[in-house]
Amino acid sequence: MTEGEHSLLALALGAILVSAPPAHAQAVNNTVQYLYTACAESDRDERYADHFQGAWCLGYVRGLVDGHDVYALTQNQNGCGDGSMSPEQIRRIFMRWADANPQYWNAPAATGVAAAIYEAGMCS
Repeated sequence: MTEGEHSLLALALGAILVSAPPAHAQAVNNTVQYLYTACAESDRDERYADHFQGAWCLGYVRGLVDGHDVYALTQNQNGCGDGSMSPEQIRRIFMRWADANPQYWNAPAATGVAAAIYEAGMCS
């Protein structure tokens, strides 16, 4: 397994460990489409931080990146920048990626976020 594959795997595993979906989401598949729908809440209402779905989206994407960075540190690798990337920036990167890649909407949400930030050049 290459270093990039290790990082991608760590990012996906970090999603499981760091940011479990809310109780009601466990009855549904935690897919790219589900996360996209939750993240879209913030586009519909500027006060989304007060709304569960929008807030869950931001926590989920930030948790994935944090999980990746923790793993990268343990492997003496670079993470996703210096930690200054905001949850909103990560959300926007994911939303653009998901819009452009509807063929992956049934993939695990963590895989979609990982693909989005890697394709955007945010992580190594």
